[in-house]
Amino acid sequence: MSQEKRIPVSKAEEATVRSHQPGEAVFRSILSEDVDWKPFPAFPPSVRLAVIVDQPSEPGVYVIRSRYRMA
Repeated sequence: MSQEKRIPVSKAEEATVRSHQPGEAVFRSILSEDVDWKPFPAFPPSVRLAVIVDQPSEPGVYVIRSRYRMA
């Protein structure tokens, strides 16, 4: 019989605990070498953006990272 690990949290915290993404039971890490940095026309050429979680063009929560490299 498997045992589920429980982390003690307050009632307020318990109400906000949820999975990372719909259908994912655990948090998934994203390695820096797997990030796909792309230029974005609204920013100077030295700025790169990467969509980390989900898609900004679709409804819902998403995560974008930005990076600036000095010339």
